[in-house]
Amino acid sequence: MCLLLFFGVILALVSVGFILCLISLKPIEALNAFIYAMVQGSLIKSICASMGFAFVMKVTKCDTHLRMFDSF
Repeated sequence: MCLLLFFGVILALVSVGFILCLISLKPIEALNAFIYAMVQGSLIKSICASMGFAFVMKVTKCDTHLRMFDSF
């Protein structure tokens, strides 16, 4: 349920952003903004750090404990 709500919010935000770009008659600006945001150094660092954390949690089997505590 929570995952469905999360993707619903993302879909709504992306859709509204694209519609606003269409209204301004510059639909390619939506893609340019997305590409610009994806190549910023701060985002790449955050993604690498979170992937590293997830890998360590999986190797040490701590992810099963985190899921157990998350269910409370």
